[in-house]
Amino acid sequence: MMASVAGTFSVLDGPPQKPPYMTPIEQVEHDLRAGAARAMTAATARAYQLAPWAYFTADADSPLRLECAADYAAAWSRFQLQRQRLCELFAAWRAVAVDATLFKGFAIALQAYPNPVLRFFHDVDVYVEPHDMQRAIAALPTGWCIDTVLHADHEVGNIRSPDGVLAVDLHCSFFPLSTGCSRRAAPRTAALLSGRETVSIDGLQLRCLQPLDAALIGIAINRGWGDDRWRPKPHDYLDLTYLRENCGVRPDALLARAAALGLLRSWHAYARACNTDTATLDLQHVARSARLRNDLAMLADGSVPTYLHRLGRGPIALLEVVQVLPTLFAVCNVLRRSEDYAALVQALIHSAPPLDRGYNTARAVRWAMPLFAPCWRLARVDPQLPALLGLFVLLARQAHSVELVQGTALDAGAQSAHSWWIESYGRPLQAFDCESVAMRHHPGLRIRPTPL
Repeated sequence: MMASVAGTFSVLDGPPQKPPYMTPIEQVEHDLRAGAARAMTAATARAYQLAPWAYFTADADSPLRLECAADYAAAWSRFQLQRQRLCELFAAWRAVAVDATLFKGFAIALQAYPNPVLRFFHDVDVYVEPHDMQRAIAALPTGWCIDTVLHADHEVGNIRSPDGVLAVDLHCSFFPLSTGCSRRAAPRTAALLSGRETVSIDGLQLRCLQPLDAALIGIAINRGWGDDRWRPKPHDYLDLTYLRENCGVRPDALLARAAALGLLRSWHAYARACNTDTATLDLQHVARSARLRNDLAMLADGSVPTYLHRLGRGPIALLEVVQVLPTLFAVCNVLRRSEDYAALVQALIHSAPPLDRGYNTARAVRWAMPLFAPCWRLARVDPQLPALLGLFVLLARQAHSVELVQGTALDAGAQSAHSWWIESYGRPLQAFDCESVAMRHHPGLRIRPTPL
């Protein structure tokens, strides 16, 4: 009953007819199950990031194809630039023997889609083993910046190219909320890495998860174990369709792989809402009872649902906030009387209480800053500034290699107002008074913590 991916299809009963009075989401579901864009409008295709796919699969002389032609051309141009930047990044990592693995949307687009521009993605997801993470960050090409290198459950930070064309999510685990499934994470990760395949792009060999793992981990587990709580997205159905049609991902092999990784219950839970083999797709809602039933499947597979995991980490997060309050209070208090940030931060680094390096300092600062709203109003400073200075002091007290940098940003060739940002190992982390902290900023002052 499933359509082919070449833009035309044949089913036993002929082409499906468009039911009357479909909502936009119903139009998307109808066309995805049919394997070609016919019922949806161009506006709906754009709203769900499906316009290039609509152009590719719509009838040659249809208004939908004509209206989406510009979207397809723009997606093609964007992909060409992103591909160049990705090759630049992976070449730099290859030079220092960092073994990175592509997974999720972009990897599936390269492996399975007849044309990768049909698969829209906001960023590229890359897994780097934890012991290689510092070398990966230090080896970033000139001009690349990373938003944060502070630990999270499974994401280290977001890397951006100098021109902003490519954003890369840097992962230290394939699994969302990896601390909730630490007992099984190591053997699963080893199995995923041993089964990888190589994809060539512009002569550069890139490592990706094998198609079975791309379907299981990059789609089902990512959607079920993460914040989406088992709610599929339109591209999930296309991903599974093309993986089946072009990479031979068959139901029996997928079930066997899920069982081998101990993820069979989670796969069944996700497949109730999105399954190309039964033409099942529900983008509109997942019943509360179904979510709870699926969460029980997660527990059986060795992970903890998002809300339970966060509930369990609540006391730790509150303890982190308590730990950073004295430093943030000191920053806000001194800002009322001084603008000598160099003297300010050096004094605070030596007077602030020590902080355990295992704490998620960025999260603690973010949660604590609203408590100081009266302080920064009284000091008449932007709240981003005390947050930046406080974070710098706290990172220095945790023995991170950090610097506080003041400089000017070039905006369309002209210098803009001065900016402050934190750097670690020569890479910008957090910034104040500027949208991006790429290397187009010219440093005027560097503040390094003196030895404690």
